[in-house]
Amino acid sequence: MPASGNIKIATGEVSGSLFSESVVTFYSGTCGALTEIACNNYILSLSSILLSGQTPGATLYISVWKFESFSDNGEFQISAYEPTLPDNNNCTQAQPLTVGTDFASEAITSSNSDATTDGVLPSCNSDALENIWFKVTVPPSGNITIETAAASGSLFKDSVLTVYSGNCTTLTEISCNDDKDANNENFSH
Repeated sequence: MPASGNIKIATGEVSGSLFSESVVTFYSGTCGALTEIACNNYILSLSSILLSGQTPGATLYISVWKFESFSDNGEFQISAYEPTLPDNNNCTQAQPLTVGTDFASEAITSSNSDATTDGVLPSCNSDALENIWFKVTVPPSGNITIETAAASGSLFKDSVLTVYSGNCTTLTEISCNDDKDANNENFSH
């Protein structure tokens, strides 16, 4: 493990290979006495795992599996690197939002690339991962709409939005949304 305690393992496709669905698992310990510490499987794609808060200098073991018996065998790429975490990766680093008059008036573009996953998952989607943080001051009316939408050219297509009150050490979830509406639009509102 690098000195930061952060590491990302990612698998990638090899041109011409039929191997296209992987499961990546991280283990600590020694061979014969391994303890699983993280696992990731993406259906119909290759996997990645980002770990933070690990012991610098520790040795971790990584196992790459094919997704299921019907998946093809073949070559794949694997890489380990020390990621640069987003500035608003943690609650204490939450990026301020400005309340506007409609979505477009104060919308900002942000990225969750190389974000870690918090220990407490949102109530509306226990599979959510790689979250980043924002904060906003509720206007005098007491009414506020918080919304996510697609950014042009981005591959990010499905958000989970959770709103908390309190401070970063004593957060209380007050709202959670996985999909905007009954039409199955994948961005949250």
